[in-house]
Amino acid sequence: MHRAAYATCAFVAIVSVVHPARAQQIGRTYENKEEGFSLRMPDQFEPIPPKKAEAPWELVEFKGPMLIEYAKAGAVRYESNGTAVRFTSLRTGSDRAPSESNAKPDRGELLRQVGPKTVKEWLEKNPFRRAAKMTKEKDFALGALKGKIYEYTIEGDYGSGYQGSAVSLPSPDGEFGIAYEIMKKDFDKWSPVFMTSFKSIKFFPRESGSSGSAASADASPRDKRLAEVQEKIKGMKGWYCFATDHYVILSDTDRELVKEVSRHLESIRKLYEKMFPPTKPIEAVSVVRICKNENDYYNNGGPGGSAGVWMAGQEELLIYDDTAHNKAHTFATMYHEAFHQYIYYSCGELSPHDWYNEGTGDYFAGAKLKGDKFEIGKMDWRTETIRNAVRTGDYIPLEKFIHYSHTEYYGPKIDVCYAEGWCLNYFLRAGTKNARWKQIPEIYFKTLRDTNDAELAKKTPEHQAEQIARDAALQAAFDGVDVAELDKQFVEFAKGI
Repeated sequence: MHRAAYATCAFVAIVSVVHPARAQQIGRTYENKEEGFSLRMPDQFEPIPPKKAEAPWELVEFKGPMLIEYAKAGAVRYESNGTAVRFTSLRTGSDRAPSESNAKPDRGELLRQVGPKTVKEWLEKNPFRRAAKMTKEKDFALGALKGKIYEYTIEGDYGSGYQGSAVSLPSPDGEFGIAYEIMKKDFDKWSPVFMTSFKSIKFFPRESGSSGSAASADASPRDKRLAEVQEKIKGMKGWYCFATDHYVILSDTDRELVKEVSRHLESIRKLYEKMFPPTKPIEAVSVVRICKNENDYYNNGGPGGSAGVWMAGQEELLIYDDTAHNKAHTFATMYHEAFHQYIYYSCGELSPHDWYNEGTGDYFAGAKLKGDKFEIGKMDWRTETIRNAVRTGDYIPLEKFIHYSHTEYYGPKIDVCYAEGWCLNYFLRAGTKNARWKQIPEIYFKTLRDTNDAELAKKTPEHQAEQIARDAALQAAFDGVDVAELDKQFVEFAKGI
């Protein structure tokens, strides 16, 4: 994840807030041919392209106006949203059953087995979000269909929280539901519009594959992923997608900028491949979602306080067009997150220690494309933080820092950790003249990659193989290194960075 130096915690981040100037009303029709339903969305709500679903029951998400509540803790941001879901035992998360007893289980099907089975259960026991507290339940009829309306609240850590309204209905393929949530103090204004949306729901036979966008059975992984994304964004205003050699690009911002970002993305991929060669070709094709602004980034799942994120489980890299603030930040973030995506697959679908992973990502964030070659400079977002940390003694001694767990790295000193991770990698690659120290990054990577491959070949469970590989990489990288002397020279280097 790429933390922006100018961003703060999510709930106090400075955002562009949409305050509805007109009375709340119903908006345009959304139609999902693949899932066989349509409805009219509340005004100012728009569908966003779905990711590879973590929750297999979620069909589509709608994002509404961004609202602010001023609480004792400061400005609390509320992302109005809606979600369509379906619960059924008829559909599985995969079109095929595992062919071997040791085949990797389908995560979607496992979640269907252990996850919620009804709309009400989903609201009250959703494993991916805070549980709702029911405040009202009543009967609802849509023609001959008999269902339920639920009203509920979701408490917030800082502000008053959310209030929501949901409908559950029988559909041809199981229990279907829509839930809308908005800042609690605005719920009464929006509730009638949510009800109008519920009353507009229509079901019809699915038409999956009828559009002609489906890829042929012998298509490349890239073309199959492109066809999948094209199908998902139909009817979504402003979104478009296309494929490059190694990625599927999805965006709702300026096409010329996106083309430029895509060109840089493929160019830096060549540098990654040279510096971090995989033992076998990388066949995975990731989506790169480039949102039109910071708000859009948060609406599409970006973590608060970040400028970009690589989501391995969803095979998607998410950034936003930061031209309004500084166009160069868009490219710096993309270089950082694209490294995370590449190294994950190059090492065999595992992530290195954070000092290496985040630090090397920030190393590439300092890249500038000059003609057809990259020049790696300092990462300006980190220099002041690490200078202050070493001058005041607030940095983490390297002997401790290189062993940090993910939880420790993302703890109270997260900003210092990011800056120190960048500076350590920059020092090892571009600052030190010590030949052995210069080898640390390469030894770490090759040991991590090769050990993981060897453990998986021995049928070691994945989580055990990952830990063995990480331990071996750290041991080999610093074998024979006087870490105290490395720390001493690193501090002197950082003081003058």
